[in-house]
Amino acid sequence: MTNIFRNKNKAILSLSGLIIAVVLILSLVAVTNSASDLLNTNIVGNTDIMVLGGDTPLTNNSIDELRNLDGVESITPILLTSIENGNYGFNVIFLNNSSYETLGLNLIEGRTFKNASEIIIDQGYKDSTNTNVNDIINYNNTQYKVVGVVSGNMNYYNSIIVSPEQINKFEEVHIFSILIDLKKDVSKENIETQIENMNLISIFGDDNTYSSLSLILDYLYIFVMILGSIIVLYTRLSSVNDRTREIGVLKAIGWDNKRVTMMIISESLILSVVAWLIGSIISIIIISYVISGFFMVQLTPPMFSNVLIILLLIGVIGGLYPAWRASRLSPTEALRYE
Repeated sequence: MTNIFRNKNKAILSLSGLIIAVVLILSLVAVTNSASDLLNTNIVGNTDIMVLGGDTPLTNNSIDELRNLDGVESITPILLTSIENGNYGFNVIFLNNSSYETLGLNLIEGRTFKNASEIIIDQGYKDSTNTNVNDIINYNNTQYKVVGVVSGNMNYYNSIIVSPEQINKFEEVHIFSILIDLKKDVSKENIETQIENMNLISIFGDDNTYSSLSLILDYLYIFVMILGSIIVLYTRLSSVNDRTREIGVLKAIGWDNKRVTMMIISESLILSVVAWLIGSIISIIIISYVISGFFMVQLTPPMFSNVLIILLLIGVIGGLYPAWRASRLSPTEALRYE
């Protein structure tokens, strides 16, 4: 450890570069995973396709036409209206108990409703109105008891879920979207073409947006590997030059080439682990207090372990040539080095 930080400026340079790499990778991976969830769950829900109105709004005829398409297993129309209760506006979604999970919503508090006088609210509505489970909401001379809280789909943020039995008590109810589950081995291109011919818009759960984000991450990994390896190579090579006489003494007292090589590579690995620890702590702070204000992100143990593997590879790759050069030093020439 002492040898690594003998030249403080170069050690700090190496550590700083690797720490930045850790923070950059963890932050982008967390945001990318969040974007994936937003695409697949927070837009399409737990279905294959979400259909929206195009040139014309969705109607009951749209439901019938989509249900009759070849390859369609089932459909779920999402009925919605926007209302104001006092000075506060929110959405009302009409769903059966078995449908909220289809939207990508997860029950995080309470239970589902058992009768038409009970409702579920989403996390956004709860936070904005300070409404909790067992509270009563009054609308249009009707009382509704809150029995559960859901979260997970930004399409339905700031909403309440009401039984379809209550639909006649609300005005301007419209079909917001239609969710489609496809049969196995169905050509999605064919389904998409049929939907487009109906002048409707289709959004697929496996859209290539996340693939593009993953490709960006792959390029980032390559860039970080190259840059990190160069930084480690420079600092370790510089360290070997500064310690030429020391290495000569070690070889003169019996250290073989393998032992010298392992010493240099182990120092590179220690540097990588220290950078990983510091970078991980900084990443947790940045993601928890900065990025989380804009994205719903979450760090998981596999993210940290993957970054550690990358840093260790950087340590090995960056330390190989300096280690080889150190092992090739002649003890006689090294001892004469000034």
